[in-house]
This record gives sequence, C-alpha cells and structure tokens, in this order.
Amino acid sequence: MNPELRELDTSDPRQVEAYERAFFTVFEPLTHNQLIRWLWDWDVPARRLRTRVPYEEQTVFVEWDDAGEVLRALAIGTELRTVQAAEYGFEIPKLPESCESLAFFTNDRRFEGTRIFYNACRERLLERGFRKMYATGAPRILRMHLFVGAELLESREIEGEIRNFVRIELQNPVRQRK
Repeated sequence: MNPELRELDTSDPRQVEAYERAFFTVFEPLTHNQLIRWLWDWDVPARRLRTRVPYEEQTVFVEWDDAGEVLRALAIGTELRTVQAAEYGFEIPKLPESCESLAFFTNDRRFEGTRIFYNACRERLLERGFRKMYATGAPRILRMHLFVGAELLESREIEGEIRNFVRIELQNPVRQRK
C-alpha cells in the first residue's frame, strides 16, 4: 500500500496528536534554531508542537504511512487572519490568491517522495484558487525554497539569526531530478 495524502482532521484528537508529536520529533533536535522556539507553540512535557496559527485558519496536508504514522506534513495558512511571517516583521499581501507555508517536515528524506507530496499539495492549493505561497525560513532552508521556484523577497537578522522571506508561484511544479 502506498502512503496516502490527506488533510489533517483537526476534529480528531488522535490525528492531531500524531501530527503534533511528529512535528515535535522532527524539530526538537534543532537547538541552534532559537527563533522557532518562540515562533511556535512547544509543549515539551507532552512532546507536541504546533504553529500559533489556529487550526481553523490553516490546512495541514499529511501523508500517512502504512502504520498510521506521519510521513510528511505541510501546514498552510489559508485565511491569513493570523500571519506567522508577521512575527519576523514580514508582510504577506492579504489577497484571495495568497497563502502562507507555516511548517513543512518529513520523516522520509527521499527526494522523489517529497517531490510527489509537494506537487500534490501544490495542486490542491491551486484547485482552491491559491497562486502564491509565502514562506519564511532559516538560511539552510533557502536552498530548498529556491529549488521549488521561490523568489527571495527579503532577508533580515532577528536576535542574531537570519530569516529569509520568499514567494513561491504555485503553478510551477517541482520536476524530477535529472
């Protein structure tokens, strides 16, 4: 059976817990990245992590493996009432075609699976009328953003760490590596 892409059912506490625990597990080791410590809502005793954007303002695409564990996830701010990038001083145009990438993680580092997942998420966003996705990230993430066709809009230093602000045109799929 192949992994399945679904939207996180935020009314199902088991799905939310599995997602938040997987999110925590991936980002917990990144101790050098202090800005995410105050950007996101960390519940260290419960080993859970979520963005501060309320679930009702976002769509979380999740790929589950055969064992019911989160393989990959992409959280997208679709309402833009709460804008994560604003915490870093960046401004996203609040247009119906705009959305914000809040978090992306994978427990499977294979490029092809991640490419297929990203393109499936991108297609679903396009179907809903989104054309531009904005994102922030540390310098090591910039290469990935540029690979998916992002344009670097701005960089700034915040509390000794660099954050980049990018715009991704969703109509451009990620192609297979040659």
